[in-house]
Amino acid sequence: MYAYDAYVLDTALSKSTPLMTLDQRMMDVAKTMNITVIDL
Repeated sequence: MYAYDAYVLDTALSKSTPLMTLDQRMMDVAKTMNITVIDL
């Protein structure tokens, strides 16, 4: 995971916004962090 990925996840978590990504690893991590994921 890159620093940018961590920033995006942290922003989604702190702003309570869903995450939209094509990256399966990002989706998996977001789900473990209870971030809503919009799958494309």
